[in-house]
Amino acid sequence: MSNKKALIVEDELLVAEDLKERLERFGFQNSEIALTDEEAIAKYKQFSPDLVLMDIKLGRESNGVDVAKKIQKMAETPVIFVTAYADKPTVSRALQANPYGYVLKPFTDSSLYTAINVAMVLHKIQKDFKEKSEWLEAIVTNIPGIILYKDLNYRYHTVTKRFNELYNQIEREVAGKTDFDIFPYEIAIKIRDEDINLRNRKVTKIEKDFYNEKYEKWFHIIKIPMWNKKGEFQGILISIKDITESKIKEENIRLHQLNIIKEFRKKNHALYEEGKKLEEEIQKKGLLKKILQEVRDEKELILNSITDCILYLNKSLKIKWANKASERIIGLSVSKIIGLTCRELPICDGRCKDECPLLKCIKEKEFNEKIIGTKNTKYWHLRVFPVCKEINKLRGILITIRDITEKKILEEKVARTEKMEALGRLAGGITHDFNNILTVIKGYSELILQEMDKNNPFYNDVKEIFKASKRATELVEQIREFYKKTPSEKEIINLNEFINSSKSVLDHLIKENITINLDLNRELKYIECTPSHIQQILINLVLNSRDAMPEGGTINIKTENVYIENGYTTSYLEMEQGDYVMLEVSDTGIGMDEDTIKKIFEPFYTTKKNSGTGFGLSTVYGIVKQYRGGITVDSQPGKGTSFKIFLPVSKKTPEQKLEIKDTIPLRPMKRGVENILVIDDEVPVTLFISRILQKNGYRVTSTNSSRKALQIINDNPSITLAIIDLVMPDISGPELARKIKENFPWIKIIFISGYPDIIGSNNAKIEHPVLQKPIEERKLLKLVRRELGNEY
Repeated sequence: MSNKKALIVEDELLVAEDLKERLERFGFQNSEIALTDEEAIAKYKQFSPDLVLMDIKLGRESNGVDVAKKIQKMAETPVIFVTAYADKPTVSRALQANPYGYVLKPFTDSSLYTAINVAMVLHKIQKDFKEKSEWLEAIVTNIPGIILYKDLNYRYHTVTKRFNELYNQIEREVAGKTDFDIFPYEIAIKIRDEDINLRNRKVTKIEKDFYNEKYEKWFHIIKIPMWNKKGEFQGILISIKDITESKIKEENIRLHQLNIIKEFRKKNHALYEEGKKLEEEIQKKGLLKKILQEVRDEKELILNSITDCILYLNKSLKIKWANKASERIIGLSVSKIIGLTCRELPICDGRCKDECPLLKCIKEKEFNEKIIGTKNTKYWHLRVFPVCKEINKLRGILITIRDITEKKILEEKVARTEKMEALGRLAGGITHDFNNILTVIKGYSELILQEMDKNNPFYNDVKEIFKASKRATELVEQIREFYKKTPSEKEIINLNEFINSSKSVLDHLIKENITINLDLNRELKYIECTPSHIQQILINLVLNSRDAMPEGGTINIKTENVYIENGYTTSYLEMEQGDYVMLEVSDTGIGMDEDTIKKIFEPFYTTKKNSGTGFGLSTVYGIVKQYRGGITVDSQPGKGTSFKIFLPVSKKTPEQKLEIKDTIPLRPMKRGVENILVIDDEVPVTLFISRILQKNGYRVTSTNSSRKALQIINDNPSITLAIIDLVMPDISGPELARKIKENFPWIKIIFISGYPDIIGSNNAKIEHPVLQKPIEERKLLKLVRRELGNEY
């Protein structure tokens, strides 16, 4: 984006300057700021930016929506609204300006960068689509002759508009009629038989010349059937061209040639007889013909043994010869390939301009090549060789075509795998930073709540901070589940009980005009899974149904015991034979088409224009895959959607658990007096852990450096426990623990980490207990007391 320009329209100068600095980090080195609507319009005309970031509310008398509308009238520049308002009236008004994005303040670099990238890509796609549409319209309009279309009832419709009176008259006479309305029955029935053969795929094209007595004209007609992506017949495309002049010329040439031949034979009868005798003598011997045939047969055998498609074209780019492999690659018989031009080949990408390798070969008389990707996801390696009789005297062109689809697909799979691994590493880094921050926010808010009187006016405010930190912790856990490699701790649960206990939560997720109906099998078998995973599945499927019913409707949740036969495979996952518990979530919403169903489980894919991350259903897919289960989707546009989740039945039975009432206070943690060293590169984290430990009687020393930690232990051998962050900048946590154990074997070690799933990574051999961030007070104290012993 280094050459891109941006216009920032924001009435708050500090916010505008902040946006400009962010854009510079994103690569927008040339940005301008406008504080009012009038200044925005003036700078837009002067500056001609590639992107506009627009605040919706600009002072008292103007707003960004009106400015955006004016900009859209001047040019098709992508506009992204950056605002703190997300109420329905504001969003509805903003949508009138057709924005390319809507970013809520406060925002992160990641959310702003994503919105800008999506807007720029969408703008480019729309621009390319408009150019291609205009290009296609120009082509159709300038095609010589008439283009007609026959619908499914074989009724004619006009496609092109011509300035030729003859063509216009023909179009007027046939438009809206069938062949039986135009021609005598004998002719009409023959035409109808041709059309039926095209429809039934008995022929792929009909091409012929015919003479029309009414107009006293010769016409060349081509009829081609049209199919949609599903292979369903859509009609017949017909091209009609007046070839009267060429026919007259051909007849005149033929008559002229006949006259010449007659004159020649008349004047040179003797010479003709001698030549005829000589020709008969050569034919009798057949020697020359036999030699030529042997050479031809040997050439054919060699070229037909090559698996690549080989074509020979003349200077007019018409195919004169093709080998046997061309039938497999092109999909036509050799007899049908010969006589075609390069533009008529199925693999032609239609760009017969300077980038066409054949035209380059003719122009430069040098070898050329190109990789071509066709609409049906095929890839071809095209190589073009000039055939010259003498130096720089082109006689024809030799083409070889190789199918490289499998190679390209493999390359794309590798690229996708690398992309997902990169996303996993990125998510791991994000969760690490979030967990460090949440340790401080969640921990300190919990400490304040423990020590603050409930009547304090700030008590509820601190409580809301603590609740928000818990929700943030759950969000981090959801990101973790997407790329998680090791299974979470599982429990034996009854899905019905879990659904009933979650009903109130689900009711809060939906609108008042939506109802949830439960149909639960009373004899449902048990499953073994992590409860949070089942909660994520339920919430994501209910939210998906809610968003599919903007006008209201019904969500049905059903459970059933099912048995899966051996070899059964759903559309997305393969399932083993056995007993399963089926969870079905269906709705009466807008439904989906087949193309959407194929993509719904892909990460980041969403059908919601102004909301949605594209992560909900991919999370469901990841969880079900972990449990070796299955998913089916049944949906049609306008007829709602049904998701069925299959989870294996557990062979274990649930253990009896002692029910603890909320009124029973938590057991107080044991206090201690030992010396503990806390090592973490984040200062707020070390301060928080130290605060908890000191509050419970421990003597605490903290540092943000592994090297300083070794020095502290050397100076203070009374330390009995070291709490170490796994990822330290100077010496890693495991390496620091190894050095401590070598010299001070009595010191206990506890690791802490903000990176999820680090224990399950292949290169991490952790020999000491690990406490996952964000740190919770009771878990920390319990683990510390377990490692030091229970004597205090």
